[in-house]
Amino acid sequence: ESEGEGEHELGFQGLAIGGSLGCTRDDLELVLQASLGAAPRELPVHLLGIGDVPSIGRGVAHGVDTFDSSYPTKCARHGQLLVAGGKVDVGRSAYACVDGPIDSSCGCFTCRNHTLGYLHHLHKTGEITGLILSTIHNLSFMNRFMADLRQQILEDRI
Repeated sequence: ESEGEGEHELGFQGLAIGGSLGCTRDDLELVLQASLGAAPRELPVHLLGIGDVPSIGRGVAHGVDTFDSSYPTKCARHGQLLVAGGKVDVGRSAYACVDGPIDSSCGCFTCRNHTLGYLHHLHKTGEITGLILSTIHNLSFMNRFMADLRQQILEDRI
């Protein structure tokens, strides 16, 4: 019997999946299949502590509705800026003289007002402003990513 069976009869208003979800995305996939295989589809499902783009995509494909994670802010603290297709490591010397935004298609405060070269300088010198601007960008990226997922769901593409 699946872990997901029986909760609805007990009066739960939703399901939350957390704890040890494996070491790889394939492990996460197995946990989601086992946890949600027989779960009632009308209950909202929350996945705790998972927030990277590929894992969110897998979660949504399995019917997960909400997520919580420190992933975007943790990446920002480590100089990793989220972009379509991956991350930019702003600390790399290749970005020291880049006179453009992190992502030219991003409309966040950071991308509208600061260059990648400036962010490189802030991170290299340990300026707190670099962490703040990186966090603003990463949260904006995640908001756009989630909005796109919601639109795909509404259009029955997921």
